[in-house]
Amino acid sequence: MKRQAIIKTVKLRTRRTYNYFIKTGTLLKKEYEKRLQVIKGEGSKANRLTLMSQKDQQAIAKYYAQSRQRLTESWNKKILKAENKYGKGSVQVEKLQKEKKEALEKQHLKFATKVTAKEAELHTTLAGQIKLSTNKIAKDYKTLTEKSKKYSKEKND
Repeated sequence: MKRQAIIKTVKLRTRRTYNYFIKTGTLLKKEYEKRLQVIKGEGSKANRLTLMSQKDQQAIAKYYAQSRQRLTESWNKKILKAENKYGKGSVQVEKLQKEKKEALEKQHLKFATKVTAKEAELHTTLAGQIKLSTNKIAKDYKTLTEKSKKYSKEKND
């Protein structure tokens, strides 16, 4: 409850500051509206996180840590291969390091905006992993049956 009150007062102060800048002419109206939308978005993110239960927050944190570790390890392997092949200071290695950084930023953005507690639980709990595997097997089975029908139809034609 205290956290929400703090967020509310910060929003109010920020809004007053922007109103002052608009009156003095230092800030354009379009820029003000753009910044105001960003502030409102940040507030809704904070509210979403405070409303989540501790279990949900832990599930998301665990899922984020696991996926970030997998992503980092895969990029490190690629960079190590390039270092062995081209040398440490090569253009290829620098390009891969830049791509790794971009991939990590993209993943961070995804987790900050899209990942839900249910999705995180699916990836981190045993029951969730079983469910994901079952869904993948069912999807693979469906594609295989469609392909076999297609091939048998082609064979008969």
